[in-house]
Amino acid sequence: MDRAKKILVNILTGLMIAVVAGIASNGAKGEGREIPSSEISGESSSVSTERPGH
Repeated sequence: MDRAKKILVNILTGLMIAVVAGIASNGAKGEGREIPSSEISGESSSVSTERPGH
C-alpha cells in the first residue's frame, strides 16, 4: 500500500504542478515571461521521438 500511496502522491503533485504552470503561463502572457513548462513537454516528446536505433 505504501507504493500505491507514493504513486498517487506523485500523480497528484504532477497534476498540481501542471495546473500551477498553466495558471502561471496564463498570467505571464501579459508580463511577457516565458514558462519552462512548454520546454519540459517539448523535451519529453523529443526524447521519445529522437531515440537512436529507431
